[in-house]
Amino acid sequence: MQVASPPRENADAKGGHSMASSRGLLPLVVALANVAAFAEEPKPATSYFDPGLDLRYRYEGVEQEGFASDADANTLRIRANLALREHLGFSGLLEVDHIEAVGSQDYNDTRNGNTEFPVVADPEGTDLNQLWLQYAPRADTRFRLGRQRLNLDNERFIGSVGWRQNEQTLDAIRIETTALAKVAVNYAFVDRVNRVFGPDAGTPPETLEGASHLLNVKWSPGAAGFLVAYAYLLDFDEAPQLSS
Repeated sequence: MQVASPPRENADAKGGHSMASSRGLLPLVVALANVAAFAEEPKPATSYFDPGLDLRYRYEGVEQEGFASDADANTLRIRANLALREHLGFSGLLEVDHIEAVGSQDYNDTRNGNTEFPVVADPEGTDLNQLWLQYAPRADTRFRLGRQRLNLDNERFIGSVGWRQNEQTLDAIRIETTALAKVAVNYAFVDRVNRVFGPDAGTPPETLEGASHLLNVKWSPGAAGFLVAYAYLLDFDEAPQLSS
């Protein structure tokens, strides 16, 4: 089961652009970030933060049987972020994305209502892509809370779908450790999936809310290879067909 695969069916839904709302785990992240950043005497802001800006143009063309017209999608993603440098074991990231169509919208982005064209699921809008706080008490262990990117193994089941303009992220509590020799453990509790179809509401839904548990254990005995065991227990309130 892959939650994020963009469908090839039509959707006739329109919506205005809006910043994705923060809920669930995110308010706690903001509060903890303030504590972490100013745990000692105040310093210049440049001592704590690293700003970043990234622009990505993307073209996708689709020829699909059953449509008289082909889809041609030219989109631009503007990504701005602000990283909290490691301080007393704490670090963090704030990241906002804006996706804009370049030229004519000869494609169905699942939100623009252009159902005479095949789907290219890169809808316009501005959203909070990542907002997380991380604590690393030791070099081999870290805890991360908030909206975050998560790619496991080859991303067949759990991934950010990074080739789409609007990345899939998770509102989650995540624990990673390599404290055991030759073993890497990755666990996450997820209460919301922010899908590639957002930020505006429509069909398919822009989010999936619920209570999911993701466990991935990797054993690397030597140069010959590695063995991975995983349990992805997905539970979505409004999408039982996608639950495990």
